[in-house]
Amino acid sequence: MNLPHTQGSKKSFIECRNFNRCKRLHPLLALAFEILHIQKFFASFENSEEVKSAIQSTPVDDSNSVDEILQQPQFDNMCKEYKKFTERTLGGDLGKTAKYCVEYTELTSSMFWIVQCVSQT
Repeated sequence: MNLPHTQGSKKSFIECRNFNRCKRLHPLLALAFEILHIQKFFASFENSEEVKSAIQSTPVDDSNSVDEILQQPQFDNMCKEYKKFTERTLGGDLGKTAKYCVEYTELTSSMFWIVQCVSQT
């Protein structure tokens, strides 16, 4: 059964038929994929509770306190582990769907920067 094609349909979004709509929606979908990836990482990261408590105990209303979080060895270790986790995901260790989602996120990020560069010139 073929459904009638409307301008706002999922098919036009997936096929990028409306550039302005897609320019707004793809980053939102990429953000959702990235949040899911980070949640999956935290579920497997051994020291996630230490990092979470360090972040939650530091007030973020001051730029100095953000610098304190970034300089903590637990946070630095977590960033290195997340990079390895992302590389494993891109290698297909977590399955084809996870690999697709991370690739989609990276491509959307690249698209965002290209659009920003083009619109500024």
